[in-house]
Amino acid sequence: MIRCIIRCYTGGWRNIFNYKGCASRKEFWGFILINLLALNLYSAITGMLTLTGNGIIDILLYLSMGFSLQLLFISILIIPVMSLGVRRMHDIGRSGWWFSSLLLSNIFIIPAFLGALVSSIANHFSWDIALSISIWASLVLNLSVIFYLTYLCCKPSVRPSPLPH
Repeated sequence: MIRCIIRCYTGGWRNIFNYKGCASRKEFWGFILINLLALNLYSAITGMLTLTGNGIIDILLYLSMGFSLQLLFISILIIPVMSLGVRRMHDIGRSGWWFSSLLLSNIFIIPAFLGALVSSIANHFSWDIALSISIWASLVLNLSVIFYLTYLCCKPSVRPSPLPH
């Protein structure tokens, strides 16, 4: 089982620029879960290393040490996740644009919409109300996109899996 997960993970990196073909559920989720595990482990270690007991210094240390490298890691992962997601959509019989458009809307369109929402609400009400509405709107919009992507990626393949069970 471990060998299969490692093969799925390395397959995601080997096919980083391959947007044709298919990716099984095992290949997709193996790649995603290993990267989430690595990112959360790094976050936990960085969070523990930057605790000094002084609130503002903890925040500054975490932002300088941890957050910048997390953003770099996530930025690097966008391309392989995009190619793997597109191939996963092909595997369930859908166009790869389903994954691409939903992922890119979560990265670019929703933040732009929320920025416009905050500025228009802040013109009529206070900034506190605008920020609280934008936080809730952000949660609802982002979670709905994430849940729909998860639903699509969990659908069974329309083709037999090339990987052994």
